[in-house]
Amino acid sequence: MNLVCRTCGREWPTREVPFSAECEACGTELHACVQCDFYEPGLHNDCRETIAEPVREVERANRCEFFRPPSVRPKAGGGNASAAGGAPGRAAEARNKLEDLFRK
Repeated sequence: MNLVCRTCGREWPTREVPFSAECEACGTELHACVQCDFYEPGLHNDCRETIAEPVREVERANRCEFFRPPSVRPKAGGGNASAAGGAPGRAAEARNKLEDLFRK
């Protein structure tokens, strides 16, 4: 599955995401922690990859060699719905349930 911009929902045309990739629709930097399958807020360094270097600005582009597109499409407008095995992480799942509860 190709990467989908978490800001606007536009799909990146290929599976490979260069370090300098930006969404063609909204300009969001795509090679960023918040777009990565390993991103998990609340974990040490907010990352499930234990040997990755810490990144201060998780929404900005970085040169992490462990970056990979999520295995589950995120909802446009934010929220990371990725995790190992293709199922949302517990934190992301809870966040999605709250968003659904309060959505009009």
